[in-house]
Amino acid sequence: LSLLHPPGPYNIATGWVYNQRDIVLKVLEHFPSLSPKHVRAKLPPQIQKETMKMSRWNWKPEWSFDDAIDYTIARFESYKEDWE
Repeated sequence: LSLLHPPGPYNIATGWVYNQRDIVLKVLEHFPSLSPKHVRAKLPPQIQKETMKMSRWNWKPEWSFDDAIDYTIARFESYKEDWE
């Protein structure tokens, strides 16, 4: 990137917008016995869209949100013996 674009911080996002509740509910699909306590957010959601940068660089995510969560949970469970 530094050879093609001016130096500076870049935040490459997927363009997906999920709030905390959506993410927690998706993760809980893998742990049906859990019942987390609801905690009201202290700050409003902060959403940053990076679609301009994604289109400029022709960048697209390789994984869907659901596939990324599924993969993360599977990796987490593969190390279950380390945290139980």
